[in-house]
Amino acid sequence: MWSCKLVTMNAIAAARFKATCLAILDEVEQTGAPVVITKRGRPVAKIIRYVPHGDGIAQDSLRGSVTFVGDIVSPAVAPAEWEAEQCDSGRGKDEPAGPAW
Repeated sequence: MWSCKLVTMNAIAAARFKATCLAILDEVEQTGAPVVITKRGRPVAKIIRYVPHGDGIAQDSLRGSVTFVGDIVSPAVAPAEWEAEQCDSGRGKDEPAGPAW
């Protein structure tokens, strides 16, 4: 099931944000509503409420979500089947593989 939620964001000019920064940060913390900072009417930054993710790193939330099936180290295709191995590149079999100066 898919749903779409309309979210309205408060926007404030950079000069006004500078003058009222601490009050705006308190409001974002309390309400959770993001605030967009604009310069000359163009959005340049968004202030959002910080949500702690606990100790550790962000990738910890993925721990246990991956299942290994088969060999993950060996090539998926045998080297003899590689396109680069089958390319002749116009040189003879007795010529060394190196730069053609």
